[in-house]
Amino acid sequence: RRLTSALELSDTIRTQACSLFKTAQDANLLMGQSIEGGAAAAVYIACRCNTGIEMHRLSEVARCSESHIWTVYKTFQRELELQVPIERPVDRVPRVLSAIPVQVTDETRRRARELAREIDGEPAFTGSRRGIAAGCVYLASEETGQEWAQTTVAEAAGVVSPTLRRWYQRLQEHVNER
Repeated sequence: RRLTSALELSDTIRTQACSLFKTAQDANLLMGQSIEGGAAAAVYIACRCNTGIEMHRLSEVARCSESHIWTVYKTFQRELELQVPIERPVDRVPRVLSAIPVQVTDETRRRARELAREIDGEPAFTGSRRGIAAGCVYLASEETGQEWAQTTVAEAAGVVSPTLRRWYQRLQEHVNER
């Protein structure tokens, strides 16, 4: 309850997280783990199934490290056989665009989403969803004449510039092959 309140999450997410926490507790999955780590992992899973949340945002309000939350999250997922949805780059693009510190044109928004939809499900585009989304945004900015710095887009996506460059180059090759 403290975590969902601090993150201003909905009652639905709080209820789901509490239920998941109780299930994990009943299955003795918290043995050797901190209560806070279990609560944070339950909140993260509930968020991933609904709206999505960045792990770093959660770890900022939790009283444990991000790595500890990941450890408990993986335990819950494995032992409770949870099917947690995987975020796709097409879902990530709007977040990257909203974090860009300059005005984004509708044309750039549209093109970035189009690129992300185009490569959705392509075997060559599996991996860092943040990096792929950053590549889509950066390529769209170039194609539409906005031409932002790679560091600007990388920071907005929460990746490093080499990751952005790698996905940007793959996207360029993909677009040029068509």
